Amino acid sequence: MNLRRLLDSLERYPGLRPEYRGDPDSIAISGLCYHSPSAKEGDLFACLRGLRVDGHAYAGDAVQRGAVALLVERFLEIDPKVVQIAVSDTRLALAVVSESFYGNPSSDLTLIGVTGTSGKTTTTSLIRHILTRAGIPTGSIGTLGTIIGGEETAGILTTPEAPDLARAFAAMRDAGDRAAVMEVSSHALVFQRVAACDFDVGVFTNLAAEHLDFHNTLDEYAAAKSLLFSSLEPSSQPDNRPRAAINSDDPVSEIMIRRSRVPVLRFGIESGELRALDLELSLEGSRFDLRYPDGAILEVRLALPARYNVQNAVAAAAVAHCLGLNRQGVAEALGSAQPVPGRFEVIEGEPGDPMVVVDFAHTPDELENLLGAARDLACGKLILVFGCGGDRDRTKRPVMGELSTRIADHTLISSDNPRSEDPDVIAAEVAAGASPGSSWEVVVDRGEAIDRAVAGAGPDDVVILAGKGHEPYQIFADKTIAFDEFGLARRALARRRKGVSS
Repeated sequence: MNLRRLLDSLERYPGLRPEYRGDPDSIAISGLCYHSPSAKEGDLFACLRGLRVDGHAYAGDAVQRGAVALLVERFLEIDPKVVQIAVSDTRLALAVVSESFYGNPSSDLTLIGVTGTSGKTTTTSLIRHILTRAGIPTGSIGTLGTIIGGEETAGILTTPEAPDLARAFAAMRDAGDRAAVMEVSSHALVFQRVAACDFDVGVFTNLAAEHLDFHNTLDEYAAAKSLLFSSLEPSSQPDNRPRAAINSDDPVSEIMIRRSRVPVLRFGIESGELRALDLELSLEGSRFDLRYPDGAILEVRLALPARYNVQNAVAAAAVAHCLGLNRQGVAEALGSAQPVPGRFEVIEGEPGDPMVVVDFAHTPDELENLLGAARDLACGKLILVFGCGGDRDRTKRPVMGELSTRIADHTLISSDNPRSEDPDVIAAEVAAGASPGSSWEVVVDRGEAIDRAVAGAGPDDVVILAGKGHEPYQIFADKTIAFDEFGLARRALARRRKGVSS
């Protein structure tokens, strides 16, 4: 694409104040990049300022690798043949040119964004399942990766950078997808990754203390989440259909509602125009009545256990209502939905085995909800294996130590992606919050902790393995190793059977 044509999209954002050094009319752009080692001949390289590094320092490397233009926040002393475009915010500018470069693909899709602390992955999966069952081919982007034209690929970030998003949306469009649903992280909102995305519906699940090492306060975190709703463009359509679905059970919802520029549909269990009533919960799933704003009620049976999954299902139904989908079809789709990998996923065992549940819960709120749900469903003791990640908010470690040891009958504090930190130090900071008189131990080796938890469990007990979920790895300072939590749990169950039978 001609660089001048590509830069025309920036003129629609007067706050960017683009200035040029060099002649954009003479340059053809063949790609976009923001990581200098990936720069190729003909690329436009965006100099992004991050938390630890400044992309301006790597512009020279990008040029040596073939970049012919630079998106900068200050002009650089560099090869004069390289065109420089100076803007007030390179992240916003990159989002804008990414959409333009790929032909504004998000506008060609019915795009749903899901934000919140917990429940994004399950809610996104349920929305995609409902739309697909309704005959609307739907792609998705999130923690579990990307689905384009029904094909799954692994992902790295919950919400990728702007060029990767636009490329994915274009691939979805070209593969025949008519809709896309994506998890929208607070980092992505603050860093402008989704600033040029044309969202049709925004969803808020809930808010709890998380990422406070980045946002500093809960108020800042809530403000970041609200950016999704303030970015929704009011529709010129006369039907005034709701385009923001917000969980009114969460007290922070009022912030999202106030910031929304479009009509809002409130949903929930305790409140909302779209509500789940008369819940029945079991280890096999749940049953509830879904009441619509006009008073109509449909029965829903869900193969996902726990109250918070009912909340996720109601969120997905709220999106379907915003899109005007058939209600009976929505109930049937929820009834056929399968559990999301690593979200309250029960490992199939044999008679006499304890129940073993794998879940991605890694925040205080998620862990408390998980343990509460397991406690409601368990007949015997609740045994927990969990750890806290390294290079992340340290203030939550003693908090999770306190609530885990208070709720579970026995807790094994272990390791979970220590990254550059010492796993023993992390475990000690978690243990510092342990409830007085509670039953707990530190077993840093997670494989050993799983073995010990399963071996010590009775047939009526529930063993919770929290934190890893779908992740098949452990991240250390100098390496990332394969770590199959499901396989380790199955082998631990097999050893336990052998020990019991002997």
